[in-house]
This record gives sequence, structure tokens and C-alpha cells, in this order.
Amino acid sequence: MQPYMVNIKLSARTLTGALNPQNRGAADWGWQGLIAYGCHSLILVIDSKTAQTLQVLEKHKATVVKVKWAKENYHHNIGSPYALRLATADASGKIIVWDVATGTSRCEIQEHTKPIQDMQWLWNQDASRDLLLAVHPPNYIVLWNADTGTKLWKKSYAENILSFSFDPFDPSNLTLLTSEGIVFISDFSPSKAPISSGKKVYISSPHSSPVHNKLVSATGAKKALDKVKILITNEKPRYVWTIIPPNVLKNYSSQTDLFNHALKSHKLDCCIFPLANIEIYILFLSHSK
Repeated sequence: MQPYMVNIKLSARTLTGALNPQNRGAADWGWQGLIAYGCHSLILVIDSKTAQTLQVLEKHKATVVKVKWAKENYHHNIGSPYALRLATADASGKIIVWDVATGTSRCEIQEHTKPIQDMQWLWNQDASRDLLLAVHPPNYIVLWNADTGTKLWKKSYAENILSFSFDPFDPSNLTLLTSEGIVFISDFSPSKAPISSGKKVYISSPHSSPVHNKLVSATGAKKALDKVKILITNEKPRYVWTIIPPNVLKNYSSQTDLFNHALKSHKLDCCIFPLANIEIYILFLSHSK
């Protein structure tokens, strides 16, 4: 048999391997069914139905730590064409906005040199779909125009910011998860940085201080209530959270009057929710001055 040659055009592609530990938070499933994830300094785009690798994006020099698809299921035309955009951030603080279809970068953003903690596209802007909010360590949130790389505003907070989440019903409400607890922001706006520092909720544990370590183990409703009282009395923050486990919570079922009295006398807001349809936790928020 005589050998013969066949010309096959193959697109250049990097074959990736095992992930880096820093890639653990770098994955996002887009509304269009595509999955993007970081592999060392590369980004792979996968078809979720066929598991086929559609694109490998190469431009980051550091490990990719965050990946976010733009929510672009909106009307487009010739004058305003559709583009499959993806924002990725690495451990050196660089953010790159990609045109995934062409594999090219549309914009590069750099504010600091530490890993981006979190980022999210603003979903509620009809006039502009190019706004990207990012957490730059240690304590900054920055709003970017991801089409031009322009910084619109920057806001700093007292605590180190770990991540954030928007209220799905009101985009002016934003929560920041910090190293100390949670910060509630009620005046978020794309046009200007939040004016207030937000309301702080400090997450506390009965075993987080020497005073709490002196508490005896709670075996009933009365001891659990005493534990809540001590937690409210001795904590300095304005807001204090505590959790009563199911084995203690069940003792309250026959002591409703005592339970309601505790809520009213200590001005507590109470929220009861199921956990995996098996256990019930009760969460207290005290408005202590």
C-alpha cells in the first residue's frame, strides 16, 4: 500500500491537565449552556451537552481564581451585535474580559496585585450591560466598565472583604461577606459609590470568647435561653447572631410562652428554616445597642 497525505486544518489548542488548588473557585455555568473553568493560567470553555472543549483562552500569566459569564440573553442587532463575553480574574489581580467566540481579549483591568476575591456582572442595567463589580483585596469594591476598562468608582470598608451578593429583588441592596461578619449595603448604585458604610452583622459563637467558654453545656431550653442572654449581653457589636442546634430546639415546643417572652424581652428577630429537610435551626438577630 502506497502512503498518501491528507491535509487537515486543525486549530491550535493547548491540552490542559490537572487543576491548581487556586482554581477551586474558578468555574461558572453560563445561561447559554457553556461551562467555563480555570486550569492554572488557562480558561477552558466546555459544551455541557457534549463535554467538548470549544475554546481555550490563553493570556493570564498567573493562576485563574474567578470566572464569570456575562448575562447577555438580551436583544441585539447589527448595530449592537451580540458577543459571547466572559470575565476572568487571576492571582495577580488582573481581570480580562474575553470575546469567547474569537478567543481574543476585549479589555484588561488591573487595580492591585493580589488575587481578586469576587466579581459579578450587573444584571439590572438596561442601558449598559458592560458593568462589572469586583472585590480587590484587602477591602475595596470597584465598579468597572468592562468594555473600556474604565474605573467608575471605588469604595473601601473597614474589614477585609471575602465575597458579595446582590439582593435578587432589589439591586440597590448588596451584602458583603467580611472577615468579621456581614455588611448590609442599601444604597448601591452604578452611578456613584455607596455613601454609608453599611449595617454590620458580626457572626458570633458561644465558644468564641473566654466568657463563653465558661458556659455549661446546654441540655435544655432554659440553659439554651441563658446562653442566648449571655451572648446578647456580653457582645459589643450592634448585631449578634447565634444558632441553637436541633437537640436543644426541640425542648422549646412545650415552652412556647417562655420562647415568645424571650423574643419580645430581648427584641429579637427570629427566623426558622429547615436544613436538608431533616434538622431545624433557629437563628437569632439581636438589635443590641
